[in-house]
Amino acid sequence: RRAISTRQRLSGRPKGSPAPERHRPPRRETQLVSAAAHGAGSQTQPAEAATAQQRRGSHRMSSRSITMPDRELSFVKRHFGTDVLAAGWLLLVATVFYTAYSILFLMEMWGDTFPRVFFAWDNLIASLVFVVAGVYFALLGYPDQLEEFERSSLGVDLDQLSWREKYFTANKFLIAIWMFIAACGFYYAAGIVWIIYGQPLVGVTFLLSTFAGQAACFIWAYAAMPANMQSNDGAGSSVLYDTCCGCDWPWLKARIGTDALLGNWLFFIACFGAGCYGFIYVLFQPASAMAWTMFAFAANMALGSYLYLRAFDPETAGGSLFFGDSIEGVDKSPLIHYGATSSA
Repeated sequence: RRAISTRQRLSGRPKGSPAPERHRPPRRETQLVSAAAHGAGSQTQPAEAATAQQRRGSHRMSSRSITMPDRELSFVKRHFGTDVLAAGWLLLVATVFYTAYSILFLMEMWGDTFPRVFFAWDNLIASLVFVVAGVYFALLGYPDQLEEFERSSLGVDLDQLSWREKYFTANKFLIAIWMFIAACGFYYAAGIVWIIYGQPLVGVTFLLSTFAGQAACFIWAYAAMPANMQSNDGAGSSVLYDTCCGCDWPWLKARIGTDALLGNWLFFIACFGAGCYGFIYVLFQPASAMAWTMFAFAANMALGSYLYLRAFDPETAGGSLFFGDSIEGVDKSPLIHYGATSSA
């Protein structure tokens, strides 16, 4: 049996496992049942069907999670019931706060020197691109989207993909990351303007920090390309880990052993730094609306990036920071199976 991947666990149930069925034979089968089927042989069919249904139910329960139908899930748990769902929505909320900050910053800089006004407009345009990327992150956390993400990358024939699909548009996660990279690119223009207008230190700082942010995002993009997701028998590429470490320590490999996992950590470190900056900003300017919107942006980014770490950590994969990772006397989750039915 093929091992269940982390992405499959995040999707709520293993890909390909049967959905709950109504205990009713198909209409076509009913019409084709012969008179002989009502004899002694027909008595074994209900028993076999019941055994198969029980086996499917046991398989669903063996996923070690709470199971319940969608109608019994609260709105909060349907949309925030796993770390990967909550992380996506937090990143979207963060980008909205950053757009609010950019608007306030533009109002603050209005009528100031050209480099400041240019940077304010540049920042606002970049923030709108970030919002679009945030929408992709929010939608990607739902089980059906995670299954589509896996199918479009792990279950695809690479020879059938175009160049654009291989490197840019094969899945929503890859598109979202490239949008982040593109949004960061606007700050190159701001850096160049600062250099031209006699502020080389500010300009070079913009250029270097933008390049560093794009490099970290590119690791994510590289890992999300179909060819790299199919590397190592579907575990994902591990170019950076093999180059920089290569040590066979199971605990370390489980957390940074692939390019995707390492990208998660780099993203978290960057967002944690932004969170510290937002806290200091509020601490020194508690009456500033700009300070509070920056703090809200940074705090949501930091928490969202941390939830992504948990979502792909082998000890908490599929669980939830908010709703718990384990059940009394049962192994680690997923916490909720979407659309499944609990058995008595």
